[in-house]
Amino acid sequence: MILPTDHLYYPHDTPDGPFGVGSTAAAWYVVNRHTGHAKHIGRVRSKIINYFDRALEEAYRRNTEGSNAPAQETTHASRNQD
Repeated sequence: MILPTDHLYYPHDTPDGPFGVGSTAAAWYVVNRHTGHAKHIGRVRSKIINYFDRALEEAYRRNTEGSNAPAQETTHASRNQD
């Protein structure tokens, strides 16, 4: 899903990071500010779980761990050896 990036919330410790929190009318998302790609975290107005806080924690984790880098592909060549 692609979301607009003009009104995102950012963790206080990483306000310049590439990931922030955005929402639709029904759900919270972690959004990449450069591409607009979003990952669904949870619904808005949940009575049991605060998904906004979870989304902020996920954005903080992504901003500090550098998980915005492309994933490296791994090959399992050793499995084919006898």
